[in-house]
Amino acid sequence: MPIKSKAVVFVEPLKVELWDIDLPDPGPEDIVGRMIYSGISVGTEGWILRGKRPEDTKFPCVPGYQQTAEVVEVGSEVKGINVGDIVNLWNTKLPSSLNYGWGAHTEYTVQNFRTAVKVPADVPPKVAALAKLFAVGYLGVRQTGIMIGDLAVVIGLGLIGQGYAQIARLSGVRVIGTDILPTRRELAAKYSCDKVVEPDPEALIGEVLMEKPEGADIVVEAAGKTELIDNCIDLVRQFGKVVLQGWYPGKISFNFHKAHTKRITMIFPCSLEGESEVLRLISEKKLILEPLITHIFPASEVAKAWDLLLNQPHEAMGVVLSWR
Repeated sequence: MPIKSKAVVFVEPLKVELWDIDLPDPGPEDIVGRMIYSGISVGTEGWILRGKRPEDTKFPCVPGYQQTAEVVEVGSEVKGINVGDIVNLWNTKLPSSLNYGWGAHTEYTVQNFRTAVKVPADVPPKVAALAKLFAVGYLGVRQTGIMIGDLAVVIGLGLIGQGYAQIARLSGVRVIGTDILPTRRELAAKYSCDKVVEPDPEALIGEVLMEKPEGADIVVEAAGKTELIDNCIDLVRQFGKVVLQGWYPGKISFNFHKAHTKRITMIFPCSLEGESEVLRLISEKKLILEPLITHIFPASEVAKAWDLLLNQPHEAMGVVLSWR
């Protein structure tokens, strides 16, 4: 018998609704979870809602890729996961009438048990619901191949940028961060970066050259703004690395000659890595995510959440939906 569930649906560009849907029947390797919190990926979901990411999805779709759920049913062939466990999942299986915008924001979830990551008992579910965004930064750090003593600049201090900064610091890297939003700079100064500066290109270059006259070893663009890529190239040293940690619609361009003469490496992280490791580091208080959560909305108020994120983004950082 199909499982009835509420689901956040992007009906068309800039239109968000909460629908009643029927999830597919669970199979022998599936678990059924009752959602506690689902985390909003402001960048990815925002591009989808604006209709700017047609490569990945089409309307109507269920967005999101961050679920924290309590397991309420397990299939006959499920191993290592039990009823009552708190797990993170990517998404749920959806009826054929709906498209995937990754498909996470649902009241119930049905998914193969192999995709589940157990949440440590001392990590609050609302924090676990945003851990994948830190895992995006984790992948970026791993792909960058950072070294102890490197200087990194992170431009854009949303959750992915802050996650990259915190994980890089654990690896022995000194991090300078900047963002156009004062609230994000304040949080980064407290939890994520060694130094935070105003988003003025000349001031930022000055700070970098004071620390390393040859330029930064690594510059991370985590704001998702193509116009900042040239700033990254200006900041990085010869043979340094520029990490395009954001996502960008359409084609991008940059000053090829300067990148060419500096002989830089550009890195393009995609997806995430090490979610279990991120959750462990949060459990051990080595990564700090909870103070970066600024809003918890009941799932019934998802349209209100997106009104805030689209029209008053300066007020928000980490945003989750509560399903209880």
